[in-house]
Amino acid sequence: MPTLENDDRFMTNMIELNTATTAKLHSLADLNMQLGQKIDRLGIRLDQQAINIDRLIDHGHQIDARLGRLAEVSGSTERKLDQQAINIDRLITGVGELVEHGKQIDARLDRIAEGLDQLAGIASGTERKLDRLIEALTKRNGKEGQ
Repeated sequence: MPTLENDDRFMTNMIELNTATTAKLHSLADLNMQLGQKIDRLGIRLDQQAINIDRLIDHGHQIDARLGRLAEVSGSTERKLDQQAINIDRLITGVGELVEHGKQIDARLDRIAEGLDQLAGIASGTERKLDRLIEALTKRNGKEGQ
């Protein structure tokens, strides 16, 4: 039979159980609060990381655009360099042709110089013959005048 003592013990046990349960619930509430704060801080960090990622993506787009422009400039420069190489090849060919033409002119000038030397020799020989002829005529006129 239930007695007052049994009821008192039962009630004391129930109060102790309720007190322990309340303490556990408060502890659980504190842990839940700490977890909520950590989740909030994690959310803030994730937001900051998302902002950083967006900045990196924008920076990546800028780099990509710059690389595109650099590739265009590089292609244009390469085409210009190719054209310059063609021009230089043409110049080298032209210089080679000029050198060959210069050699031909030198050969012609050498032949002209030889011809002039021959003409100078002929002129010198003719001058000597004229000198002898003048001498002979002078002697003859001198002999006739005597």
